[in-house]
Amino acid sequence: MPIVSVIIPAYNSGPYLDEAVKSVIAQTFTDWECIVVDDGSTEDLSRVEKMDSRVRLIRQLNSGTSAARNNGFMSSGGEFIAFLDHDDLWLPTMLANQLEEMEVHPEAALCYTAFDLINSIGERQGPGWGRGVSGYVEYLRGIGGPLPSCALIRRSCLLKTGLFDPLYPMVQDFDLFLKIFMFHPVRFIPTTRMLYRIHEANTSRNYVALHGEVVNVVNKHILMARLRGNIAAIKAGRICIRRRCLVSGAQAYDAARECVHAGKMAKCLPHLLRAVIWSPRYTLTSLFKFPFRWLKKRTDLGGVPDKMWLQD
Repeated sequence: MPIVSVIIPAYNSGPYLDEAVKSVIAQTFTDWECIVVDDGSTEDLSRVEKMDSRVRLIRQLNSGTSAARNNGFMSSGGEFIAFLDHDDLWLPTMLANQLEEMEVHPEAALCYTAFDLINSIGERQGPGWGRGVSGYVEYLRGIGGPLPSCALIRRSCLLKTGLFDPLYPMVQDFDLFLKIFMFHPVRFIPTTRMLYRIHEANTSRNYVALHGEVVNVVNKHILMARLRGNIAAIKAGRICIRRRCLVSGAQAYDAARECVHAGKMAKCLPHLLRAVIWSPRYTLTSLFKFPFRWLKKRTDLGGVPDKMWLQD
């Protein structure tokens, strides 16, 4: 059996999948298997099996990323499990560095690394938002921690904590990592070893569904913290929800502004109402500043620009 099983869920992934698999093949650590899980794609993914003898493809009916990752895990045999998203990339020493860290710290259930952002064509855009956190309470605050593509997990840990919950299609990783952080030590490598791709198809752009799932997961942990009398975790959960509201409010305001620019005035109001509910201070401040910025732009341009209201 290989030491590491790499699991890549894929659904109509296009050229990104080939790049992801190539980044696995380029690893300096070579004792791995790569399982690509075809989640009911309409495109033919059989090409990946021709890229390397250690790469194999399994297929399932379209059931979502959680089911694909879980199915890949059940078909794997590695002592360590790595979940790589089909649009992300690893740098060549990713696995080697993580395995060295796990060998030095055998008590750790998970090791994750820093990451950089890239755009749709692979150009680096700067450092990612992930950073090292000290444990469960700090991770619950929502200010750092791993992404699936930068985490290496012991198989024995996943057998204890369980796998990805299909009830959370957008924050399944946050839910799983919270359970791992709750019961196990975790290690962080502060150097960039993964590249996270930002593009139009990122599921995180659906801010309404994302907001609801984050709040549901955190409320679940707040309830568990109350039952255990963990005051620090209760406070951390409340901080996380407040942070999420600020972010979601800003995303809702941006969505409202985009609707105005696109001339879709009827669709603007629901976004604007969410912005006011989730982040009233930011939204009202932005609306208050609008007339002054609009007048300044009118003066600078010598006329009235099209569709400028609601613009920061």
